[in-house]
Amino acid sequence: MDQQVLTADREDGFGAYSLGHDDILDLPRIVGFSRIAGKDKALRAELMTVMTLLGRHPPKAFVTLAALYEALPGPPATPSAAAIESLRDLFVNVVDRRLQKLYRRRLSRRPPAPGARHVDKIASLEAVRAEAFAIALSYDWAWLARWLDLARIGDSAEGCLRRLSNFAFDVKRVNFRFTYHCNIACRHCYNDSGPDRKAQRLDLAPMLAIVGQMPAVGIDALNLSGGEPFLYPDVLDAMIAAGRGASLREVSIFSNGFWATSEAKARQTLTRLADAGFMQGPGDYLKLSSGVYHQEFINFDRTLIAARTYHAMFGRRMKLDVELPADKKSLVRDYARRITAEGVRGMVEVGFRPIAPLGRAADLESEESAHVDAPCHDINQIVFDADGLARPCCGLNNENHGVVIGGLGKQDLRALVKSMQNDPVLQFIAHNPLATIRDHMENPPAPLPNASPCTSCQATVGALRDKAPLQARLFDRQKLYPFWFTGEQLE
Repeated sequence: MDQQVLTADREDGFGAYSLGHDDILDLPRIVGFSRIAGKDKALRAELMTVMTLLGRHPPKAFVTLAALYEALPGPPATPSAAAIESLRDLFVNVVDRRLQKLYRRRLSRRPPAPGARHVDKIASLEAVRAEAFAIALSYDWAWLARWLDLARIGDSAEGCLRRLSNFAFDVKRVNFRFTYHCNIACRHCYNDSGPDRKAQRLDLAPMLAIVGQMPAVGIDALNLSGGEPFLYPDVLDAMIAAGRGASLREVSIFSNGFWATSEAKARQTLTRLADAGFMQGPGDYLKLSSGVYHQEFINFDRTLIAARTYHAMFGRRMKLDVELPADKKSLVRDYARRITAEGVRGMVEVGFRPIAPLGRAADLESEESAHVDAPCHDINQIVFDADGLARPCCGLNNENHGVVIGGLGKQDLRALVKSMQNDPVLQFIAHNPLATIRDHMENPPAPLPNASPCTSCQATVGALRDKAPLQARLFDRQKLYPFWFTGEQLE
């Protein structure tokens, strides 16, 4: 590419761009269908106003995005964090569209051999690496970061490049569900954790290796769960310390709270974690499971002790996860009354969820909602299960082999992210109504009535031990992410 052209493009690639019809069409996919469809009306109105002005005037007509807001009609306003994120992704999408055209042009001119494996199809794009890098380099990412004031949302030009590398999904965290061993065996447990599952546990060394790789991949949130992770305090200490060493923004731990037998014991347990670095990150938190099935084994008094101690030590509200059996509709009201009566209402953040009929809960009556007519919004993390496999969601689906993207110790984190980004099955269910994937399967299973997305996903693609045929059918619909664009040299 001619150096003069490259320099001109760098100066004007973003600054001279005029947002148009294609950008408006891409908005729901980029920002999120649910947010644009009406659940966040303020964001939608803000974006449409800004995009209208950017359709008339190029970004460089305004010194910064903040200056653009000063030119908007109405009372003075400042950009919301959500709008900055959305506009960042719209500009990243401008570059991604050019890259997608490059990749498709290569595949049309040199089509993969009949029967080629999916991974080989992606690898064949190595031939256009230099052209892809030239396109990415033709934009001034530092200018975009300054113009949008990405530092305000903790992002940078480097972060934009990472998103360009991984734009199919917003991978938010790494989750180690590192053991199925638990001191209790709740009737609703979707991954069949219990006292008899000591043998299934991930080794510490490969987990620490993944944590060390997280900064370079741009993932800054780590979750530790099980099973019951507090049965292995040495593992928790090591993983928390590794997370702090990697400067992660968030380390979270999920537990059943069995250890809070007294305030002294709870303080001792939490102090040990704090000494390892827990609660030193701005996003750190502890979540306890405390629903009716947990309370068959662990008295709710322990949850109260944990909440009071946690709040006293760290000044933050502890999260509570409460399952909702089908016959316990009054539980939300009863729960609110109890935590108010016990004086912990301001010390906890309560989340309720329905029972998922998976694992040990398969025979329990559940009351799921039929949302399979919408895309899945939960493909947003890499979960390492105690079986050693890596999956792309929090999962209520540890038996779901159809969404497996790799395994711990078999690929590094970059390779796993790429496997996830380039999987046409995952892309399809993330951007299309989940039920419609049956239209692309040779022998689709019968749909489950009133199934939630997680249950329907397991029933639909969970049994796919070989998803190559489905990947082949969906290949022409997917977006392609064969390269890592990071740093000044775009590795």
